[in-house]
Amino acid sequence: MSHRALLALLILLIPSIPVAGQTPEAESRTQELTAIAARELTRIGLMDFRMQASPTPDDLSLLDGVLEIVQHLRPDHEATIRRRIDIAYRLGDTAAIDARTRDLLRLDPNDSVAALRLITLHIGRLQTSQERLSAYARYLGPAGARLDPAIRSRLALDAAVLSNEGGNEQAFTRYLT
Repeated sequence: MSHRALLALLILLIPSIPVAGQTPEAESRTQELTAIAARELTRIGLMDFRMQASPTPDDLSLLDGVLEIVQHLRPDHEATIRRRIDIAYRLGDTAAIDARTRDLLRLDPNDSVAALRLITLHIGRLQTSQERLSAYARYLGPAGARLDPAIRSRLALDAAVLSNEGGNEQAFTRYLT
């Protein structure tokens, strides 16, 4: 049986989400079966993907569909969300990167990499260098005081580079310091 056929079969056999009023034993068993199904779906999906000599966007989309089911089964599983962010990145889907990064930050508000990704996505959508520099100034000012210092440092570097590209050496120096 091919991995894709096995994957399709496993998807059909996924246990239902716990129902209100289940006995604690039945709920525990349902949770256990859900975890097993999620783990096996991930394993088979990744194995099938890795067997492709040159994965195509369709292969990435198929893996993302499998991981979407896994995320539905285990919404608090950070590794699944991180994999889906990587797939969205490979597919160039910035809307999905944004949404999945927000999901990740809901689970781990202290994830500096995810926070920086979200901020840079926001700034990257701005059209002019002046709009971007204004956004950097907001994040580096009092409004961004609660941000991780590593994030602020990276944003300051990006603002310095953008200022330098615009010929503003004074702003370049200010952002670097």
